[in-house]
Amino acid sequence: RMTVLPAIARELRASARQPFTYYLRVLGVTALLLASLLFGLHFGFERALGRQLFAALHGTLFGAIWVLVPMLTADCISRERREGTLGLLFLTPLTGTDIVVAKGLVHGLRAMTLWLAVLPVLTVPFLMGGVSWKQAAMSVMVNANAMCWALAAGLLASAWSKAWLRALLGAALLACAFLLLLCVGTGELLL
Repeated sequence: RMTVLPAIARELRASARQPFTYYLRVLGVTALLLASLLFGLHFGFERALGRQLFAALHGTLFGAIWVLVPMLTADCISRERREGTLGLLFLTPLTGTDIVVAKGLVHGLRAMTLWLAVLPVLTVPFLMGGVSWKQAAMSVMVNANAMCWALAAGLLASAWSKAWLRALLGAALLACAFLLLLCVGTGELLL
């Protein structure tokens, strides 16, 4: 349906004006650079350590996704409710599903900018050697999965709450619950 496209355009314009859009990328790159620095101080940057550095950077990015992405989406619907603009959106031909899809897509694109910002840092282990394309593809799939679940946690918390702090705390709790479910489901967490 074409009624969702203006909502997506509106959300893209609104998110482009938010400072956290830019801070998100800076926080992600800073986390990976700090992880690289700590890895280098502890193990050094020898050519044989590319695989270990990639694993450390992948883990850092995975953690950053679970922290930053729910924060990114935690207030998207609740802000509309607080400002009284959610009712105005329902005066248009948009349905509730259209609004959630538009917000999810736009915030998913914002979360993808985190991925694009850290990509140059993630190329360092490839240059050091020892990282296969299979490992890189697995990292992309794991992080894409984490991004989808973290987005879902933020959107769900935002839909349930009207207050910003309550939505943020709800997003953090839901993200922890989703991460725990994924770990138990994949057998990565032994209970």
